[in-house]
Amino acid sequence: MARVSKRDVNGTPLKRGDCVKYLGAPSGYWSGLSRTAQKAIAKRVGKRHAVEGFDAYGHAEFMFRDDARQVHFIWVTGNCLEKVPNRPRRTAVSKPLR
Repeated sequence: MARVSKRDVNGTPLKRGDCVKYLGAPSGYWSGLSRTAQKAIAKRVGKRHAVEGFDAYGHAEFMFRDDARQVHFIWVTGNCLEKVPNRPRRTAVSKPLR
């Protein structure tokens, strides 16, 4: 298998930690996956994920939990992803002392 470019659908370079929107997978991606996995992955279309890393072929990896809290890891080419601005980290808001 040939290496793929670590770029999103718009040609923007991707790196570990980037926030991306999952645009969907090509039809051949689904072969060999259980119906449960297919449904869980299909629900992630349009959602934001952090790029966890890249495999030896350059596919971006991200992870998510389904409705049953089962962890899924998927690897997709950059043409299935769109880089989006990272969300600011939520910080605890302290209440004033009285």
